[in-house]
Amino acid sequence: MKWQTPAQVLDILYEAVGAIDLDPCSPTANRATAPVKARVHFTEADDGLSLPWHGTVFVNPPYGRGLKAWVAKAKDEVHCGNARTVVALIPARTDTRYWHQHVAGTATVFFLRGRLTFGSADTAAPFPSAIALWGATAHQVAALRKGLPDSWVVTA
Repeated sequence: MKWQTPAQVLDILYEAVGAIDLDPCSPTANRATAPVKARVHFTEADDGLSLPWHGTVFVNPPYGRGLKAWVAKAKDEVHCGNARTVVALIPARTDTRYWHQHVAGTATVFFLRGRLTFGSADTAAPFPSAIALWGATAHQVAALRKGLPDSWVVTA
């Protein structure tokens, strides 16, 4: 199953962070049909983990065993100066090693209330979700607080 980002979450993110420069986990490179409105789309064939990121990035990474590599990449791309801001929609797995290494204390995190329904699924995900931001500005955080009033926010 493809875990396509819910449209209402994307609308809130567009309003809060502005234009998205890159989606490194897009199902298509076609801007007209891509689910995320971004200037550039990397697909699985492009291997977004191996390419440098830039500008404002939105990533809804694969949630399998490789998730930790995507989360590490999100943090590292901001810390090395390639990306200005990275926004990631990830499972709220605070019990994992990668969360403590790459999210806790390094990202602003919005823990979302309830469970998201991804793509065309009939039921909600079996896990809670979070939006993590590395390199977020005060304006972006304030705008997300307004757009996600029921979330619990932890700042880096």
